[in-house]
Amino acid sequence: MVSIAASHILLGAGAAWLLLHRDRVRIPRVWLPILVFLAATLAAAAFSPAPAAAWPQIRKFYVWLFLPVVYSGVRRASEASLVLAAMAVCGTASALWGLAQFEQKYVGAAARGEDFYQSYVAERITGFMSHWMTFSSHVMFAFLAAVAFLLLARNRRAPVWIFCGGVTAVALVLGFTRSIWPAAAAGMMFLVWHWRRWFVLATPVAIVALVLFAPEPLNRRIESAWKPSKLDSNDHRQALRRTGLRMIEAHPLVGVGPEQVGPRFLEFAPPDVPRPLPSAWYTQHLHNIYIHFAAERGVPAAVGLVWFLALVAWQLGRGAAGVDRAVPLAAVAAIIGTAVGGYWEVNLGDSEVLGALLSMIACGYAVRDEEAAA
Repeated sequence: MVSIAASHILLGAGAAWLLLHRDRVRIPRVWLPILVFLAATLAAAAFSPAPAAAWPQIRKFYVWLFLPVVYSGVRRASEASLVLAAMAVCGTASALWGLAQFEQKYVGAAARGEDFYQSYVAERITGFMSHWMTFSSHVMFAFLAAVAFLLLARNRRAPVWIFCGGVTAVALVLGFTRSIWPAAAAGMMFLVWHWRRWFVLATPVAIVALVLFAPEPLNRRIESAWKPSKLDSNDHRQALRRTGLRMIEAHPLVGVGPEQVGPRFLEFAPPDVPRPLPSAWYTQHLHNIYIHFAAERGVPAAVGLVWFLALVAWQLGRGAAGVDRAVPLAAVAAIIGTAVGGYWEVNLGDSEVLGALLSMIACGYAVRDEEAAA
């Protein structure tokens, strides 16, 4: 949540320690879909026209170590709560830094006489991260953890989680990442459902009020979801999805190859896609985890990934009946948010996002195991 370099160094140290203490190794019973996803990636690399180009994606297998390392290290519900609370606090700190960045950008645009919306959507707040998409996903995880602790935890410490939830909520809104808004809303509704089911009915009212009364430039960003400006055209993502479907149709089993979506984009782009491509279009990935992984690595890889998310959500959601349910339900809410946001972004292609989600999942399993043994 703070530094990808530091977390990966510590991850390696934790994995090395477990190699020396193999009796401490624990792996949740979700390894089969993970193996399907990783094996499909290797098969896609083997059949790729450029196998060497697949190395960055194979190297990311390392990130999956977060699941066994955190699960092996976190043994009790109290430890899992502490880890998730630390993640929420770090995410809140990143959100606070992001809000300071927002103020700097707003004042800077005014001083230069620029239209704030046009300058901001191309260079948004990032907090501790290097990109606004990573930042938004991390802040969503922190927000959902704060909401879970506030509504569902045995020891709520309400002032702390009200503060963290409020700061992260504001950062999510001002981050202007449209895909994260329905993602965070879906995760929050899941948590509210487990707290007071009738309160979920208030959510549509809140959404309508936000759409109707949001100030500029927030209103303009919300409106761009159905009325895009020249800078922010939804035609881009429609073209990406259509191209990805053509890739899947041509190569359903192994895809076009890891890291080959961008180089082979024009080969599969529909005839009506403008050529040359608009300079603002990003075509190295397809802004959709389901289509992208199926197009890049084949349908089995996409199935493995969806199977993993669904299986974890089912196991943690089913087992969260005890008093310590905030942590496992926060992990399920994060999965829901990631799955919803994944329709518009390749969020799980980001090591920071994948590592944080796997850490939340591992904490959820630690609590579930202690509840089951009680």
